[in-house]
Amino acid sequence: MPIIRGAHDFDESFTRMPNRWVRDQRLSLKAIGLLAQLHSHSVGWRLSLRSLAEANACGLDLIRGAIAELEAAGYLKREQSRTEDNRFAESIWTTVDPSSGFPSSAFPSSENPTPKKNNNKKTKEKKDIPSLERFEDFWKTYPRKVGKNSAIKAYEAARGRYEGSAGDFEGLVISGALRLAQDPNIPDLQYVPYPATWLNRDGWNDDPYPERKLTPEEIAERAQVQRDLKRERDRANTIKIIAESNAEPAPVPICEHNEKIVYCKKCLKKKAK
Repeated sequence: MPIIRGAHDFDESFTRMPNRWVRDQRLSLKAIGLLAQLHSHSVGWRLSLRSLAEANACGLDLIRGAIAELEAAGYLKREQSRTEDNRFAESIWTTVDPSSGFPSSAFPSSENPTPKKNNNKKTKEKKDIPSLERFEDFWKTYPRKVGKNSAIKAYEAARGRYEGSAGDFEGLVISGALRLAQDPNIPDLQYVPYPATWLNRDGWNDDPYPERKLTPEEIAERAQVQRDLKRERDRANTIKIIAESNAEPAPVPICEHNEKIVYCKKCLKKKAK
């Protein structure tokens, strides 16, 4: 059953997108839909992943997967910001016009394409292979960098378990590693799982760490730090007071009668009038 686009009274007020974008066979319908939604806003409009998920009544993982797909196809350019202490902060994506990569003969001109003949042999569907370049992005993001070769094998095995596209998979893994690195309650580094362990258990689905309670030793250590800071402030104030008390007094000004102004009877008399 064909689907035909009819004429509408809003045709003069619409979202503009090149036909080749809508027909790009590298993109899924969800990615094309998200791309159209992004371009329905004015230039410079900012949208958060959460607001997109709420507007489309879907989960954050679906939005992340569509974004990863658009980024891999060249429609989104990502910049990774950092905090003042050089930790990874939020990722910022900007829509761009991909300059290449569109197949020259993949789009039908006017008629529906004729389906290709195939044999009746059953063939096992092969999954697209995840990019090791994106693994390097994961490796840079993950907070504990131990056992890289094992992590690569676990990364490929996790891709084999995942049912979606490579773009979706890569987006989930990297965003999950970023959430872990930015978790304010992340434990000491030796208690963070190895990258291979995290990948083998699909760690991108983990909940955030619960708010961590301080041990008695940590409470005592923080109290000692506060005492040391107070001691340093008191010491600095004491040095300042001593320096001011030892300063040479300012000379007494001389009046017009060539006398010290505090002792000049003429000036005192004049001031008393």
